[in-house]
Order: sequence, then structure tokens, then C-alpha cells
Amino acid sequence: MGYLESFLMGMAQGLTEFLPVSSSGHLALLGAFFQLNSSSLVFEVGVHLGTLFSIFTVYRKIIGSWFMEVMSHLRTLKLNDGAYLFYLVIIASLPAGVIGILLKDFIIGTFSNLLIVGGSFLFTGCVLFAAEKSQKGKEIGAEMKGFGELSDVRSINLKQAFLIGWAQALAILPGVSRSGSTISMALFLGVPRKTSALFSFLMSIPVILGAGILQIKDIGDLPAADFKYLVFSFIISYIFGLVGLLGILYFVKKAQLDRFSWYLWAIGFGSIAFYFAGG
Repeated sequence: MGYLESFLMGMAQGLTEFLPVSSSGHLALLGAFFQLNSSSLVFEVGVHLGTLFSIFTVYRKIIGSWFMEVMSHLRTLKLNDGAYLFYLVIIASLPAGVIGILLKDFIIGTFSNLLIVGGSFLFTGCVLFAAEKSQKGKEIGAEMKGFGELSDVRSINLKQAFLIGWAQALAILPGVSRSGSTISMALFLGVPRKTSALFSFLMSIPVILGAGILQIKDIGDLPAADFKYLVFSFIISYIFGLVGLLGILYFVKKAQLDRFSWYLWAIGFGSIAFYFAGG
């Protein structure tokens, strides 16, 4: 792997981790086109951590308050907003954890199957389209000023968090967007737009961090000369992660998530065509 592949992987992960078009699906496509092997895929450590830092940058104030309130909860046992969010994230993370353990081998196999990837792209496009249609006629705009407050998560109950968690679990499949699925599910459940986006990105922190940690063990096998590409992919994914995160917040605010449906349908049919063409 060189700078070109590192740039493409960093850009793809950074943009598509947050834009509702599936980062895993795009990385699977890049893997097929560039024939990346398991050793070169260790660069996903860099791109995962890069996107994680972009979340920390955009939501730094909320995450800082979240950490302080969780520490306060541990001392006083008072259920403050930070502690409430902490338990919501745990509940929302359970489905993905269970599915990831039970279907690990199947999920790994799907990354090399462009038929499944293409079908998942088509599914995500339909979900985004249906989510925005379900919100037609509802007031938008005013509630989306800023990035939200920690107290906003109180509008999400435990049942809603669990259902949003199942949407996240489905996004284990390459081609199913994690952000698109979780935000759409939250909208279907009546969660306000700003809170839907806020919860989606905060609950992604343990998922992205976990993905990076699982691949860190492979860094020891990486040639020393290749570490510069790992660092480069981290920087690129961080920059494009900021662009993708701020971009989806704009589209959520404007109630235009369904605009991504057309792209997903196009790339979905293209992936399927590539599969049958023997790609």
C-alpha cells in the first residue's frame, strides 16, 4: 500500500463513516478494486481512529461534560444527564455486540461478496427515503441550531435506545450505513432531529473505538517503513471525517437525508453489476 491507497481509504472512511452511505461498504469496494489483502487492511486502524477524533473535535464540549457527569455519578450515584446517556449507550450497544459475536464469521465473509454489499446499499437508500417521507410536514430547522446539549438525550427512553441499537447492529453488514440506520430509526421513533444525530454519533464512539482496538494487535506485524502510510491515513480520515460529520448535520437539519438514496441506489446496482461481471 502507498500514499494513493492510504488517501483513498482515509477519505472513504472519513466521509462515509458519518455520511449515510456506509463506510464499510465503500471500504469493501476499495478492497475489491485495489485487491487489498489482510495485512494492508491494518491501515483501517488509522482511519478508524481518525474518524473517532473528528467526533471528539465537533462534540468536544458535550463529550467533556459527559465524562465529568459520569465521574460525578460514580461518586454520588445520582442519575444525571451524563449517566443517563452512558446507560443509553450501553443498552444501544448490546445488539451489535451480540450479533458481532454470534455471526462473526458470516459478517467477515460478506465483505468480499459484492452482491451482499450492493443489496445493502440499496436497502440503506430505501431506509433513508422512507425516514424522510415519514417526517414530511413536520416542523424543522429551529431545533437544529448548534450541536445539541447533553440534556437533550432525556427525550430518548430505554426502549427507543434498544431499538436504535438494533438499527446499529444491522449496520454490521457492509453497505448498511450505521449513521443512516440509527438516525432513521430515531426519526421513525419520534426522536427530535438534533437529538437523533447527537445520539447516533455519541453511541458510535465505542463501536469505532472497538473496531480500532481489535485491529491494533496487527500493527506489530506492519513493516516499520509502512507506519508513515498509517499516520497519513489517520490524518486524511480525520480531515474528511470533519467534513462528513458537519455535512450530515447539515442534511439532517434540512431534512434532506433522502438525497443520498439516489447515490446509494446507483452504487448498489453498480456493485451488483460488478459482481455478476466477475469483479
